[in-house]
Amino acid sequence: MVSGCKLYTMQAAAPSAASAPAATPPASSSATKWKAVEEFGYAWKPGQTPVHFKLELPDGYEDPGDFTRIHIQVKGQPEFVLDNQDGWIAYNSQEQQSDVYAKLGKRNLVQSRFVLILPDSTRAGEPPLVFLRSWVYASDAERLHVIGFKSSGGPITLLNTELDLEEVTDLDGDGHPEIIGSPCMSEESAPGVLTYDPYHVYQAPHPITEPAKLSVELSKAYNLKHYYGWAGPDCSEKLAVVLHPPSGGKPVIMDTVEAKKLMKQAPSKKK
Repeated sequence: MVSGCKLYTMQAAAPSAASAPAATPPASSSATKWKAVEEFGYAWKPGQTPVHFKLELPDGYEDPGDFTRIHIQVKGQPEFVLDNQDGWIAYNSQEQQSDVYAKLGKRNLVQSRFVLILPDSTRAGEPPLVFLRSWVYASDAERLHVIGFKSSGGPITLLNTELDLEEVTDLDGDGHPEIIGSPCMSEESAPGVLTYDPYHVYQAPHPITEPAKLSVELSKAYNLKHYYGWAGPDCSEKLAVVLHPPSGGKPVIMDTVEAKKLMKQAPSKKK
């Protein structure tokens, strides 16, 4: 983590919004000299001309991040170029260690330190998903970019938002995985009282024609199973999770002001 905060060059998608994510603007002018960090090809079906991936970093770059630009060239399609001023990092970074990425890395379809490519279908020969993990600044959640491929073969940015990845798994049984993560950093507003920060579940359309969207239905089901409950998709400091209610029982979600009053009124434990 780095102290201070580096402003994003695009507006983060609101937690409950289903609008398309904006692409990160170019990190530099056309006069910038670039150096290749990594290049590789990958074909997901027999006889296909490998899709060419190229990761770049501008000369003289001194901020955190292993690369800031990715090129994806699919035969017969315009070159896809995406920039990220935050800087992308190795998906299994030692500076930002993550059990989730370590686990997903075992499923990576390519030999790359930086790009995590995972299947987007249980059927062989289907286009994959490309995951790019950003450097974290201050107390924000990580910025996650996910790239998919249209039926034409052309790449498309499916996701560009702050999201600490939790899982990539098929929740609704349609043969395609959902992208699950935490959009907010949980904070303790009082002893035993946490801010309300639910998981978000994103779905991409199949065939892919547009960016992934937040599924409120799947988010609710996932939170009821894996979180403390459900009070809507938006992170909120006005709502709190009381981990150990004075009356006993499971954690409860309630108004923050009332939660703090409740915990103040709770009898102290005898030593």
